[in-house]
Amino acid sequence: MTKRTTPYNEIREATKSQTVQMSVEDLVKLPHACAWKGCRENYTGDQPEDWVNILAWSGQPDAHRAVIDIVFDQRCYRDACLCPTHAQAFFDQLCPLPPRGN
Repeated sequence: MTKRTTPYNEIREATKSQTVQMSVEDLVKLPHACAWKGCRENYTGDQPEDWVNILAWSGQPDAHRAVIDIVFDQRCYRDACLCPTHAQAFFDQLCPLPPRGN
C-alpha cells in the first residue's frame, strides 16, 4: 500500500469548506509550509529551529492569554510560520529595534 502525502495547498483548501477534528499527534504529522506567497518550503514533524512563527491578531495585548486562546480568537488574522529565507526577508521590512539593555 502506498502512502499519499496531501499537498499543503489541498489541506489549506479543505479547511475553507470543512471542519476536521484530529489529535495533536495527527496534526503534527501534517506538512507545515512557509506562509510566504509562492514559497514551496515545508517540513513535517517538529519545527526546525531556524523557522519563525508569526501570530497576528487585533486587539489589546494580554500577557495572561495563552497562545492557543489567541489562535482560536475571531480576531486572529494569521497563525503561520516562515522558512529561514523568508523570515529574514520579513524582518528586513520591519523598523529596527533599539539595542537591548538601553
